[in-house]
Amino acid sequence: MNIAFVNPEYPSISGQDQGGIATYTYSMANACSQFEHRVHVLVKNGTKCIQLDSCVKVHEYYPEPLKNPGRWVKHFVNGDIYWERCYSNGLRNKLLEITLKEKLDIVEIPEYNGLACELVRPIPFPIVIHFHTPTIIVDFFNHKKTTYRQKQWHSFEKKALSKASAYRCPSIALSDKLSKIYNIPNKRISIIRHPFNTESFDKIDKKHDSANIDILFVGRLERRKGAEILLTSIHDILGIDSRIRFT
Repeated sequence: MNIAFVNPEYPSISGQDQGGIATYTYSMANACSQFEHRVHVLVKNGTKCIQLDSCVKVHEYYPEPLKNPGRWVKHFVNGDIYWERCYSNGLRNKLLEITLKEKLDIVEIPEYNGLACELVRPIPFPIVIHFHTPTIIVDFFNHKKTTYRQKQWHSFEKKALSKASAYRCPSIALSDKLSKIYNIPNKRISIIRHPFNTESFDKIDKKHDSANIDILFVGRLERRKGAEILLTSIHDILGIDSRIRFT
């Protein structure tokens, strides 16, 4: 198959790390490439790709101004949405440019930031929107106050979902929640777990060190990641056993 994955994330200032969407994108691209699929990864301009198979073709897409008459009004009302729409427009043109050379069998795009919004039909490829965590869910679990601008953003992401031919989601719980929020029938959302290369962990010596009990948390210190629960419980956890170490 000829598959395109879209990574909308920028790297940090160092350019060496990446977020969850990028990690997923690169893992999938590498896995599909190893199974001899033809793989394209599309990244926002300035994004530094890492850990990609040499057979994966990387393309940059740039923001391109919208050509409809109301573009300046939308820019004035909510510049963030206009900016993402320009990126979506640039993504659409880049995908169409690729299809002039080779037919794409499938294009997978994250729901985040409404990146699929300008992929209006007719387009010569099916679109699968992958649910990572829409902003409406992020705001809910972070107890973020829903302002008028946030409601605009939630509606923007919701509208972009209508461009999908199909949906995929990594968990049943998230799928059930999104099915209710967006009125998408559960049967239209395929549950496919995130791939993860365990090679680096397989090389670790598995001998148990009884001298210590190690607990590791990896992620942003953010309410929705569970960091608040850990921070409020850490003293109690450490008090259970002197061998416990918390990283």
